[in-house]
Amino acid sequence: MTPNDLIFVSVDDHVLEPPTMFEGRLPAKFAGRGPKFIADETGKGSWIVGGSVESPWTMNYGNMRPGTYDPDERVTELSSAGILGSLCFPSFPRFAGQLFMELDDKELALACVEAYNDWMIEDWAGRHPDRLIPLGIMPLWDPEAMAREVHRISRRGVNTVAFSENPSKFGLPSIYDDEFWKPFWTAASDTGTVIATHIGSSSSLPKTSDDCAMEATGVMIPLNLYGTAADFVWSNVFRSYSPLKLLLAEGGIGWVPFFLERCEISYKARPWVREAYGPKTPTEVFREHAITCFIEDQPGIEMRHLIGIDNICWEFDYPHGDCVWPDGADVAWNNYLSRMPEEEINKITHLNAMRELRFDPFALRSRESCTVGALRASAPPAFEGPVNAGFWDSALGKKEAEWRDTDVAATA
Repeated sequence: MTPNDLIFVSVDDHVLEPPTMFEGRLPAKFAGRGPKFIADETGKGSWIVGGSVESPWTMNYGNMRPGTYDPDERVTELSSAGILGSLCFPSFPRFAGQLFMELDDKELALACVEAYNDWMIEDWAGRHPDRLIPLGIMPLWDPEAMAREVHRISRRGVNTVAFSENPSKFGLPSIYDDEFWKPFWTAASDTGTVIATHIGSSSSLPKTSDDCAMEATGVMIPLNLYGTAADFVWSNVFRSYSPLKLLLAEGGIGWVPFFLERCEISYKARPWVREAYGPKTPTEVFREHAITCFIEDQPGIEMRHLIGIDNICWEFDYPHGDCVWPDGADVAWNNYLSRMPEEEINKITHLNAMRELRFDPFALRSRESCTVGALRASAPPAFEGPVNAGFWDSALGKKEAEWRDTDVAATA
C-alpha cells in the first residue's frame, strides 16, 4: 500500500454558508426577517437573523475561496487534496445551530432550521452525494419539534444531526433530564440518526481565568468533549436508547484511554455504582456508542487499541486553521498510517465513518476512483497559501478578531 492507495472520509469539516442560501426557502410571511449577510464597504460582515440576532462569526466572502461556500468548488478542492468524503458542520448558525434559538419568534426560528436543512440536503450535499455527507441542525429549544425534524430529514437521507456538547450552557435542561430530551433520543434511535457534537457547540470554551491566554484556551478545548463523554456515559441516555451513536468531533482521541480508566476505577470501586448502572462497564458502553475522531494525535494513535479501533475516525477540518492543507493525507501516512496493518488503516481512514454515518460512495462510483491518487489526478493542483483566509476560524468569532487585531497592532 502507498499513500495514493488510501481513501479518506473526513467526519469533521465546515461549510461557510453562501449569502444566497435562504433565497426562496422561507415562507412569505417571514419576508425580510430571515437570515441576511450584512457587510461593510470592505466586504467584511456577519449574519443577522430577525433584524437583531447576530452571528458571532465575521466573514468576508470577497476574500474567501469559493471552496468554502460553493459545493462544486469544495469537491474540486477536496479532490486536489486527495480527500473523498466530507461531513460539514455549520458556521454562522454556530456548530449546533444554536443561533436560531436566540430568536424570540420561535416560529421564525423553526422555519430557519427547516430552510437550513433543506439547503443542506438539496444545494450542498445533494449536488455531490458521493462526496458530501449531509448534516442537519435541530430546533434545540423544543424536543418534540426536534423529533419531527429528525424524522423529516431522515426520510430525505440525512443520517447525522448536530447537537450541543452541553445544552445546559444555553439554559436548557442537561442530558440528565430524561423526560425533556426523550422525544429527540427516541427519534434518533428509531431512525438510526447519529448525534454529532463539536467542540465549542455549547457556545462556551474552557478558561482557567478571565485573562487566560487564548493559546491556553486552545489547548484546553478538547476538555469540553471529555465532559460530554462523561455525561453520556454516566447518564441514562445510552442505557435507555441502545441504538444511539454519539460523534465527538474535533476533540482528539489521546484523552480517551485515561478517561476510560477513570470511569472503570469509579465503576469497580463502588458497588452502588454497579448497582445503579448495570452490568455493562463504562468502557463497553463507550465503545458501543461513541465515535471519536482526530486531526493530528500521535499519542492517541499509539493507544488506539485501548480506545477501540472501530471507534476512531479521521478528520480534515477544512477550511479551519487546524486543517493540514493540502497534504493531510501524506502527513497521516508518514506520521502513523505507514506503520499500521492495512485493516486498521482502512477502518480509521474511511470504513468506520462510512459505517457509522451510513455513507456509501462506492454505490455511486468505483472504489478505484475514490483513492488519494485518483482524486488528485482528477483535479487541478492544490492551491498554495492559508486555507482559512477571509474569516475567523474559531467559535470565539468577533472576540478572537479583536484579539488578533490587537496582537497585530502591538507587534507592527
